[in-house]
This record gives sequence, C-alpha cells and structure tokens, in this order.
Amino acid sequence: MGRRVRAVPPPPWNYVYDASFITAVPTLVITGGWNALYEEVAAALVEAGARRAVLAGYEHRPQDPEQASRLLLEHWSVSVS
Repeated sequence: MGRRVRAVPPPPWNYVYDASFITAVPTLVITGGWNALYEEVAAALVEAGARRAVLAGYEHRPQDPEQASRLLLEHWSVSVS
C-alpha cells in the first residue's frame, strides 16, 4: 500500500528535503520492524546519519517496552554530553 500511495503525484512523496538536520541533531529512530513504510523511512534517516533500533514484536508501539526507555536514556545521555 505504501508503494501505491507514494506512486501518486504530487508531493509530499516527491518533496525534496535537506537531511543535514540529522547530522546537526543526534537522532534515534526506533521502529517495530513490522511495517515496510516505517522501515523505509527509518532506513532513509539512517542513511542521512541517524541511529536506528528495531524492537521486533512490538509492531506499532515500539516505545512501550523497557528496552525502548533504556535506548532513549542512553541516546540522550550521549547526545547531551
């Protein structure tokens, strides 16, 4: 479905953006590893310099497990230092 939606012009799918903000602001992307569209966006952000974590099995709510909290706390502690 994501491919079909992105195939329909006009923007936002054709929107050109400046990904340099990823290198200016430390970015962590957490996904559940279940939705191709989310994973595609995450991969593009990683390509631009973001860190990525996939918490498989949590689908649309990868922010819920304790592991997500640990990842975020670690990310923030390194990013602020």
